[in-house]
Amino acid sequence: MTRMLATLSIALLLTACGSDDKPIEESFPRSLSLGDNYQASFDMTAVVNGISDISISIESKDGSAIPDSEQVKISPVMEMVSGMTHGTPMLKNSGTLDDEGVFTTTTYFLMPSGPEMGDWYFTVEFNGEMETFSVDVDMLMSERQMLQGHIETDKIKDMNDNDVARPYFLFNEGRHITDSINAFTVYVAARETMMKHTSLISDMTLAGEMAMTMEPMSTSFDSISSREMVMAGSDYDLVIPQDAIAIEMCIADCDGSGSWKEATATADKPGQYTAIGLGLTGSNSDIINVRLSINDEIKTKGDGVTYATFTFSEDSSDTGTMNHVM
Repeated sequence: MTRMLATLSIALLLTACGSDDKPIEESFPRSLSLGDNYQASFDMTAVVNGISDISISIESKDGSAIPDSEQVKISPVMEMVSGMTHGTPMLKNSGTLDDEGVFTTTTYFLMPSGPEMGDWYFTVEFNGEMETFSVDVDMLMSERQMLQGHIETDKIKDMNDNDVARPYFLFNEGRHITDSINAFTVYVAARETMMKHTSLISDMTLAGEMAMTMEPMSTSFDSISSREMVMAGSDYDLVIPQDAIAIEMCIADCDGSGSWKEATATADKPGQYTAIGLGLTGSNSDIINVRLSINDEIKTKGDGVTYATFTFSEDSSDTGTMNHVM
């Protein structure tokens, strides 16, 4: 994974509320304290289009082999200034280490951090040990797009136990333009609860009802995994059979004579979809509309528009490659 420096604000374990101490800043990678047996580090790339690649390296202090079955777990949580908390999509939230002792994943941030927004925290768990720390996320809200289902047929419960239309979040994974390729890739995740966002694939069931027993995060940084959520209820389940997802892209006059191009799923990266032959230039003049349909129901924006739109503010630096690599 290409390493890019990003700023990390280490969460101070406060002994009293209202401390005026400022967080310490350091560059990645940062060391993790995961008990007496293992040494670990956390690394992440700069956030581009709301996306950052994560790597966690772990090795035993005495040089002994780590069991193949031992799982790394990573949990991102946003603590908003309002006191509400929510998660964010990840390519995978857990897994085993590879042959080099590294776990890799990708985080898709729903919003930036900051004094008017709130703070992002990661909790990394391994072999019964964990550490929680904050990260700074610099992005624009416009860098992720949102479509939503119809509340009658595709709904979830919000934090106040109200029925709301299920949101689907779309992220720009990059334009790919060479002499032989002209394509665009998006990542799509569905919200099941405020804390659970799932990469969208066929042959799955999305839930949407939750019984909340979770309290807002406190400065004691209790284990995120200890905050229980119970999800159930067929009225909120959305069954997605095989081949029931249609993602299409178009660059001009999409509601008129424009040609929608069908996107295909990436086999080894759940939630990623790519359409080819779009006619992109790689410049800031490109406008890409993305339409999402599940079970023959088109998801819409709040204003009734039936597709999300991606624009580019400056000449592309991602021509011929993806915005990030794993």
